[in-house]
Amino acid sequence: MKEENKFSSNESEKLNNYLEGKISSYRDERNKEITKNATEYIKFYGDEEKPKEDIKDFSWVLNADKKVLNLGRDSKDVKSIKWGISNMVIGNPESADFYLCLLNPRVEDATKSAKNVQEYILKETGKKSEDEISEKIKNSPSYLRNEFYFDVDHYKKHIDNYDEGKSEDISNVLSNEMQNLQEIIKDDKNEYTDFQSWYDDYTKGYDNLNDNNEKKKYTKNNPFLQAYYLHSYYNFLFRSQFSGGNELAVFNGLYDKQMNESSKIKNLKICDLELFPYRTESKPSDTLFKKGNSYKDLKSSQYVADLIIKRILDYKKKEPIFVFRSYREWFKVIEYELAKGLGWIEDGKELTREEELELLKKYDTKLWPCFYGFSSVQSGSLSKNNVEKAPLIGVDIEEAKYNDIQKNFKLN
Repeated sequence: MKEENKFSSNESEKLNNYLEGKISSYRDERNKEITKNATEYIKFYGDEEKPKEDIKDFSWVLNADKKVLNLGRDSKDVKSIKWGISNMVIGNPESADFYLCLLNPRVEDATKSAKNVQEYILKETGKKSEDEISEKIKNSPSYLRNEFYFDVDHYKKHIDNYDEGKSEDISNVLSNEMQNLQEIIKDDKNEYTDFQSWYDDYTKGYDNLNDNNEKKKYTKNNPFLQAYYLHSYYNFLFRSQFSGGNELAVFNGLYDKQMNESSKIKNLKICDLELFPYRTESKPSDTLFKKGNSYKDLKSSQYVADLIIKRILDYKKKEPIFVFRSYREWFKVIEYELAKGLGWIEDGKELTREEELELLKKYDTKLWPCFYGFSSVQSGSLSKNNVEKAPLIGVDIEEAKYNDIQKNFKLN
């Protein structure tokens, strides 16, 4: 990081003390709640009969976030927020060099007819009965793909897979997805030998259909969809490394790496963050927040913003690159945490206009150089034509900087 973009020693010390205390306190409190909630969640398909009220009232939402969110309404989003296992961090947030910062994890239309968390689990996992859920084949592809685990620690990993004590064992999202593809292809129920044979089987089935509606339904079987992050975001960053230069070439090439040199994928220094960790079918609306509250008031959103500021503070490491969906929502939380960390305001207070303008000078010189966004509102593909300097709409990323991003994904 350039010298003029660094925080002063006093600023760095003050910020570090704030961030380390805040992050540690949040993790401790959250992990206690995850342990409690996961223990209850497992019982929904355990041996004990759960009271109907427990089934109806169960929620993954952290107690601190409940004070901010409006969860009293009977709506699809409220159900998925309460019942869907949240996601916050995938990867190592302290040592990554590239960060994909998304708004929130989405959910299929699984809550439309779900009356309680038990029905929600069945719909989300695609299972047909309690017997299928209870089948404890932990290494099967269905186990990797579903959202019901038998081990409390797996829920912690699902929500935030960073563990300071086991930092060398932390996998990134692409490593997780390639492992999932490997398990599906290896499954005895399938006759695939590699990703190409799986894709060929899919295209053959698609081509044999004549009805357009049937074809549309069948596209849900597309193998690309089993690696959501690679398909939706990352595949463009690998295209120059594989002959053919298209998405299928990337999937084939990465699957080959997974089978022969999986550490190459696992060692990629990338991290995925979610600003709002709870699941919704579409972008969270303002009505999900209690009056006068927004993302910046959520302890979970503050936590991931703190991780970003802390990583930028670490000058000993390579200057990180952050690419944001919904940059403006992220900006408000990061600005708020920066102001609190520097001691300019207390929690729950607001900056004056003059203070905000002064803080923006620090933000623009010390944080903003690391920040990028997407040109398209619809697409999150990390292609050269879809990454721009945040929040300067229409200002494309420089060729050299895009090359810097690609270097983080070199496998050889």
